[in-house]
Amino acid sequence: MTTARKLSAGQWELAGRMETALGVQWVNDAGKWVNRIKYHFGKSERVTAEVESALKESRIKTTPAQYAEQIWKEFAP
Repeated sequence: MTTARKLSAGQWELAGRMETALGVQWVNDAGKWVNRIKYHFGKSERVTAEVESALKESRIKTTPAQYAEQIWKEFAP
């Protein structure tokens, strides 16, 4: 789990969900996503939910991290 101690309880929970969704790729992207969760919580929550949904429905053609990045760019702030 991430070691970011300055996250609120909700942010901490969302970071855990994103860590689960990204799996082993979390190690490379943790800092980027923790900062996004801190400063853009609503958008981060929507991206995380979309990645979780896409994983369940097997809609991800690349990797979860690449998909999350693509969705981040597509979603409005």
